Amino acid sequence: MRIQKYLSQQKILSRREAENHIREGLIKINSQIVTQMGMQIDPEKDRIEILKSKKIDKKTTIAVHKPRGIVSSKIKKEGATVFEIFPQFKNLNVVGRLDKESEG
Repeated sequence: MRIQKYLSQQKILSRREAENHIREGLIKINSQIVTQMGMQIDPEKDRIEILKSKKIDKKTTIAVHKPRGIVSSKIKKEGATVFEIFPQFKNLNVVGRLDKESEG
């Protein structure tokens, strides 16, 4: 089975992402960097490693049920913001704004 097809079937990478990873030297089979597109593998026998990509091109979407009294904004002029509840997401942006007294 081709490496790209296997990674795609297993939902590890899309076929195109797998091809990009191969071009960047980010996939190893049995400790050897894959340099050839369409390399044949045996998933039962071969050890496949995906090395970390240098760039992150995935987008993150998080849905939050905002409680009353919290503003869905980065601007703190009206009171506490959702980013005070979830400081780990302070690098994200708000898609839709709800005022302080709305929830949802």
